[in-house]
Amino acid sequence: MQHHVFLSYGHEDADTMQRIRDALRSAGLRVWTDENLTPGTHSWKTGIETALENTGVLVVIMSPDSKESEWVERELDYARAQDVAIFPVLARGTESDAVPLELISTQWVDLRDATQFGMRMAGLIATIRAHIGDVPLSPLPAQAARAHRSLESPSDDQPSSNSVRLLATLGVLIIAVLIIIIVVVSSGDDSGDSVGTSVATLNPSVTAVSDTTTEVAQAITAVPSTTTSRIGKIVFGSERDGNNEIYVMNTDGANLVNLSNHEADDFSPSWSPDGSRIVFHSRRDADDVHPDNRELYIMDADGSNLQRLTDNPADDRNGAWSPDGMYIAFQSDRDGDSEIYVLSLDDKSVRQLTNNDDDDNDPAWSPDGTQIIFESGRDGDLDLYTINADCQSPASCEDSIRRVTNNTVNDANPDWSPDGTRIVYQSQTRRGDPFEIFIMNLETNAIEQLTFNNIEDFEPAWSPDGTQIVYHAFPSPDETDNREIYVMDAGGDNIQRLTDSPGNDWSADWSN
Repeated sequence: MQHHVFLSYGHEDADTMQRIRDALRSAGLRVWTDENLTPGTHSWKTGIETALENTGVLVVIMSPDSKESEWVERELDYARAQDVAIFPVLARGTESDAVPLELISTQWVDLRDATQFGMRMAGLIATIRAHIGDVPLSPLPAQAARAHRSLESPSDDQPSSNSVRLLATLGVLIIAVLIIIIVVVSSGDDSGDSVGTSVATLNPSVTAVSDTTTEVAQAITAVPSTTTSRIGKIVFGSERDGNNEIYVMNTDGANLVNLSNHEADDFSPSWSPDGSRIVFHSRRDADDVHPDNRELYIMDADGSNLQRLTDNPADDRNGAWSPDGMYIAFQSDRDGDSEIYVLSLDDKSVRQLTNNDDDDNDPAWSPDGTQIIFESGRDGDLDLYTINADCQSPASCEDSIRRVTNNTVNDANPDWSPDGTRIVYQSQTRRGDPFEIFIMNLETNAIEQLTFNNIEDFEPAWSPDGTQIVYHAFPSPDETDNREIYVMDAGGDNIQRLTDSPGNDWSADWSN
């Protein structure tokens, strides 16, 4: 590899290219551009080919002009032929007039807001560094006089050097994991440290070869972790007894107890920070006038001391406890559509945080209690947003709203990691695809896909120590009418099924 980054752009975006180039170079990355070549010449074409064959990633600057550029399209095609990862950035225009069809389902860095340029470039740089790792750069040749495939018609007959290296690495990985399995099974000793397979971070912009590698590694990781977090309890909703009830179990699925035991449906339980109480919503107050009315309740961890928190004809649901235990964030349609509210447990007062024409749902608190993350369709698809938790009205809250994800798929059900650095949530690799579990690093904006089941994974939640994630999913493509609870390591390994019942098990939360 002679360059870390190849910049692909339409020449109408030269100023933006130079700004991105300078930011990448200031971060110590070697960047290739075609600035010193004469467009349309043979040396220009061969220079592009040689650069793409010797680069770590391609960053494509998207705009209405670059979308119409024949050479940007050829550079993208040639990069794919070389197994070069593609990282799109949106510089101008909108999704419809600036994003090429083949990139419509990928996640990109939005650089249209000049005030956010530095922060978002920092995230892009961190993601590039995570992808290329510590691969040393080759010396730059005096001349690009080497054999290469034609940019106009790249051949599929011969695998690229990157493909060969990928297959070799995958072969070594498979052999190593099989050896580990044989050693562990032969020894029969469960007292030693577990051996896990680490899978490279997947950015949805990376080519499909990376997806295949991760799927294979995930499928062959057959040794359960012996360092599984076993602290706390898992509370969840279940229809195993006919209607939806609140259950609690050990973190290995044992000692199942029905806590709510009521003829009405009870949903979406969430632990208090100290694990002593549970908030949930219920239909037990529905009547003929309001048959779908849901209200918030809290109860002790053993199901006793039930208290009703809200009392109105609107739908109040998905309560989430603040880290200090003093407030409950929840969603309600009391103003006509679903918005985010906060209830004080001290005086039962309620303040509204959001107010827009689209639904805002599924709030979750940051560990320091200063922010609430939620999902919203306010910009088209479902994306994740944060808002200051201490603001007192929608008007005072508006300036604090920050968009966390920005893509053409649906992002939902976020949960903040205990250390505050990451968000786990459900999303899609392409629009219309089943939901999978993803993690976003809030410091770098790097995104990692954890599950590759292609059968719908929902509502992830962290373990108290941040080492594992509990979620619910369909057991198989043939069992899409029944959901079960699963747990996995925070890196996506060691998936274990915790429940097995004829009714849906869902909406799990993990206590201290």
